[in-house]
Amino acid sequence: MLNMILKLCVVVLVLTGGVLVNAASTVWDPAANDIYPPSQANWSDWHNWTQKVVPGDFKVVFKVSGAADCIVNNTQTATQLVQGDNGPGGMICIKNGGNLTAGTTPVWTSIGYNNTAKVLVEQGGVFSVKEHLWIGFTAGAIGTLQIDGGVVNVAQMIGLGWSGGTGYINLNDGVLNLKDIHATDSIKGDSVIDIELGVIIIDGNKKTIIDNYIQASRITAYDGTGKVYCDYNATNTGKTTVWAEPAEIVFGTGDINADNFIDILDLQLFIGQWLSVAPGSEADLTKDQKVNMDDLHILAGNWHRNEYSKTLTGKIMCGYQGWFNTPTDGAGRGWVHWGSGGKFEPDYCTIDIWPDMSEYDSDEKYDTGFQNADGNIAQVFSSYNEKTVLRHFQWMQEYGIDGVFLQRFATETTPGSSGRSHRDQVMLHCRKGGNQYNRAWAMMYDISGLATGGTQRVIDDWKYLVDTFNVGQDPEDLAYLHHNGKPVIALWGIGFKDRAYTLDECLAMVNFFKNDPVYGGMTVMLGVPSYWRTLSGDCVSDPKVHEIILAADIVSPWAVGRYSSVSSSGVPTASGIDNYTNNVTAPDKIWCDSNSKEYLPVVFPGFSWQNLKGEKFDHIPRLGGRFLWHQIYKSINDAGVTMIYQAMFDEVDEGTAIFKCTSTPPVGPTPFLPIGNATYPPYDISDANLPSDHYLWLVGQATRMLTGEIPVTEAMPTR
Repeated sequence: MLNMILKLCVVVLVLTGGVLVNAASTVWDPAANDIYPPSQANWSDWHNWTQKVVPGDFKVVFKVSGAADCIVNNTQTATQLVQGDNGPGGMICIKNGGNLTAGTTPVWTSIGYNNTAKVLVEQGGVFSVKEHLWIGFTAGAIGTLQIDGGVVNVAQMIGLGWSGGTGYINLNDGVLNLKDIHATDSIKGDSVIDIELGVIIIDGNKKTIIDNYIQASRITAYDGTGKVYCDYNATNTGKTTVWAEPAEIVFGTGDINADNFIDILDLQLFIGQWLSVAPGSEADLTKDQKVNMDDLHILAGNWHRNEYSKTLTGKIMCGYQGWFNTPTDGAGRGWVHWGSGGKFEPDYCTIDIWPDMSEYDSDEKYDTGFQNADGNIAQVFSSYNEKTVLRHFQWMQEYGIDGVFLQRFATETTPGSSGRSHRDQVMLHCRKGGNQYNRAWAMMYDISGLATGGTQRVIDDWKYLVDTFNVGQDPEDLAYLHHNGKPVIALWGIGFKDRAYTLDECLAMVNFFKNDPVYGGMTVMLGVPSYWRTLSGDCVSDPKVHEIILAADIVSPWAVGRYSSVSSSGVPTASGIDNYTNNVTAPDKIWCDSNSKEYLPVVFPGFSWQNLKGEKFDHIPRLGGRFLWHQIYKSINDAGVTMIYQAMFDEVDEGTAIFKCTSTPPVGPTPFLPIGNATYPPYDISDANLPSDHYLWLVGQATRMLTGEIPVTEAMPTR
């Protein structure tokens, strides 16, 4: 008889509360204990379970409609937890001191298996899943895991909407520890993980997976208003860490008339709405339906905040090539504008000046095929590196240089090309640098090399820049250069001889930038030949050149190489500059004044392109800065100009760079410059003993002379 009883006992029997029960599963049903919403019931009370036992070695199921919330405030376990299984799963709330472990067999856990369900983990609560966690598992299911300061641990895979349902994780605060996350199936359909103050920590390197989910808006911050960040092995060793930051609280800036500047015109409009019972939204900067001292504080704090980018008048703006790449900079372009044939080593060099790399950090330095005198490998920078571009803008601020015209070569704007990708990145770096260091910047298209009909590429690319990056139209980009109330666009290469694109195309392009209702409204600057006014020399002899210029706003004739610092016998002389000023610059300025056009002359420190073109090194000597200073002096004093284009900030290919360059370039394994240049003074012996920042300082002094801070003097200043 006893043997028969043992054979019948194929299930485990437990005597609890006087009742013998089957240990396989139990269902949450506190109504049987006369507990109904809004009252809450405790997990630890055996009366709230259908088997009348506190589940420990039981599978627990939540499926009873209208069940009261389940409270966990001490340590509890379940062999499996299935919430929302053929009925609504209600809510489990793990309180401070509560510690729930599910799937101790181990077996999967589900919040919203085929119905609705929610788990809330409050501050001090812990929820541990010993295997997979499925949230909103099958079609029609909606599961939510909300973490309000507690800790959730998942020992295996996590899946939101894994088999057709919808899952949500609201990580308001606390920690979500994950063993693994699938590249495509862990957040599917309309499922979302939204992070606020909390953090996700995942074993191993899952950064690419997380970045893709962020890009697809499957992982968001602050209901999509903030920004999600991710790193691997930085915050937590050997782990991927994901966190979020809220968007900054957006108040009005004080730009009440929406002209991108905060000045007396805005103050006048602001005063008109002072303490009004129904103020306009433009003057209500705090968005509290009042115009009072709080709003005035904001306006005052932003007063003239971007005055530095309001006008071209009184500025010396540098050309910024930004075209340098190295094989390991991440751009995938190899050596660009350093060497030739995919190499940068002796016999494959295209620069005549070497940058001074002493201030760059280690992650900005790239090894070359040259050696310094001390035997160390010579290094250069990459314009693709954000830190380097920001460093250049910091130098501009330090020395008082107003900003840059960023070169964008129209032939490199093919969609999907590495060239355009590089240009986009450099543009973003310049925009960040301009705003960070209060330096103005504007886009300059170089249309050289375009075929007939090619100017359409400029128009298409500008539409892409506006649509993608809001270039020239972004109210947050305070650094973008304006003139006469409009953003500036520069078009370089109009009117030169031997160009395939036509003047009619150029006129249409100017009209687009001036008048297009979506992408236009610009102040248009034109880079033209030196002898545009007389339609001679390097300019086509077609009066349509003047028609194009009259349709634009600013004229900037290219002067590099049009005069020298020495006579034909090599003796330093100022006659070339003087003659050019008398015959070109001064008459050009008079013509522009008569036709209501601005005039932006070009100056340059010297010229050399032996490695690039094979011509004589030091072709136009710098004379220690005297050549550059005399150009600037004559332009201001004799021609009366109010703005100047400095060629160039970083042009080491043609020897016009003014940024920090070294007088001790590489010497091995063969000399940096071809045999015949026994010494390397950049560009003559008077330069050899100058500090590497000499030309930055000199252009800064020239800016002060242009604005009247120091007297207009012919003699170059000394430090």
